Amino acid sequence: MNQMQLILQIIASCDEALRDAFLRRMDAAVLIAKNKMEQGDAIFNPAQEEAVLRQITFDLAPDLRLRAESLWRNLTRMNRGRQYRYFITNAPDLKLIHEPDMLKAMPAGKILCAARDAAAIEAACGMPTVPCDSSYDAIPRLLEGEAEYAALCVDQLYDTQALYSMIYNKHMYINNIYGTEDGRLVILMSRNIINAEENSIVSVAFAIRMDQPGDLAQTLSIMAEAKMNLEYLQVKTNDIAADDSRNINIVFAEMSVSSLTATDVRTALLQMEQELPFFRVMGYRVSVYTSHTYNQPRGNSLGAVFLFSVKE
Repeated sequence: MNQMQLILQIIASCDEALRDAFLRRMDAAVLIAKNKMEQGDAIFNPAQEEAVLRQITFDLAPDLRLRAESLWRNLTRMNRGRQYRYFITNAPDLKLIHEPDMLKAMPAGKILCAARDAAAIEAACGMPTVPCDSSYDAIPRLLEGEAEYAALCVDQLYDTQALYSMIYNKHMYINNIYGTEDGRLVILMSRNIINAEENSIVSVAFAIRMDQPGDLAQTLSIMAEAKMNLEYLQVKTNDIAADDSRNINIVFAEMSVSSLTATDVRTALLQMEQELPFFRVMGYRVSVYTSHTYNQPRGNSLGAVFLFSVKE
């Protein structure tokens, strides 16, 4: 046996040991989840996990410490994911933040909107409008129950930064996107989310402080493990929690999934709800869109759902 064969044999032995340890760790995670459910304990205990991480890596060489931290953070994240899945599949009364507000169909109603956009919105959505001074005025009036919907016009799908800042902490949802005859998009909002499962792009937003190396990658891994393939990603810094001392990074991401109600997706959403300081599901839409799609008659309009929810 030459030296290379010996080294490869050592690696194969390590791989077998790691595989065995991985399986035993994942099985133990299920037992822990069962105990936590019975005791009413939270799955995520960041202080305890950091203590374990320090103990494992304290005497490692600097170049190995970061890699070991990444390995153990991935392992603990996957262990927690297995625990969250146990909760999702064994707690039938468990509801995610948005789920009590879900409806299967969009009811008819009136739309609050800026007076200058009323004609275009009424033509696009096929519902009567209630003119307001501005889109900003329509949102509080929607929350007060003056109408079933509020709407505003944007020029393109991702031209929604102002909208995010307007409604991120309000109990309201974006439930559809319609095209107008002049090429703009109508964003339709209500106090309920309409579950349009035929759409396949889920949009999510979350805040992350990125205190530790790889925090963003860890969060995106939660989505990847739920087969939520990344289609779009944007990161910006904003103060969303009245915390002037530290910047908070808001991430807007779009993932391709089959359904918001699938077990894997609900598991990922529950994990992010519990572990991120601020988390929102913004909804889902069809995966293929072009400018002419939005300009089709109302019956063929592009369906989209955006859900906003806040973890206090």
